[in-house]
Amino acid sequence: MGSICKLSTLVLISVVFAGCGGGSSFPKTYPVTGKVTVDGKAIEGAMVTFQLDSGKENAIGTTDKNGEFSLSMFQPGDGAVPGQYRIAVSKLPAGAAPAAGTPPPGQIGSAELPADYAPPPDTAKGGVTAGPKSEVPAKYNNDTTSGLRATIVAGPNNVPLPLKS
Repeated sequence: MGSICKLSTLVLISVVFAGCGGGSSFPKTYPVTGKVTVDGKAIEGAMVTFQLDSGKENAIGTTDKNGEFSLSMFQPGDGAVPGQYRIAVSKLPAGAAPAAGTPPPGQIGSAELPADYAPPPDTAKGGVTAGPKSEVPAKYNNDTTSGLRATIVAGPNNVPLPLKS
């Protein structure tokens, strides 16, 4: 019984130290920072996505009150692997998310609505219900339409994103 405990302890210690080694199963990443502006104005709360051309990996970041971001690919703040990237920048308009306590679809308060209910169109706007407008123009929301590209290299990278409305 004593040798089984010693063997189990030895195996456990080996597993712990193997997990703490300097080797990582992730590729080498490098810091990527930048700033998002639209017509010179810093944009807070925008999601920045870098999509690697040669793979499925992407790196993401969110802008702070100064419009600045840093990317994360595999772990928080690790940056991105070197390569060519397509970039998307998006931001939900203020008020786009449902407020706390909003009834689920199909209900207003406690009243059940018919399955075919549709809210009336806003006729003053050509029949379309208008919502809040995003601070980031729609063309930048997709990495294939944004026209934004970057090359990430070994070492620190700074990628300013001056967007135009």
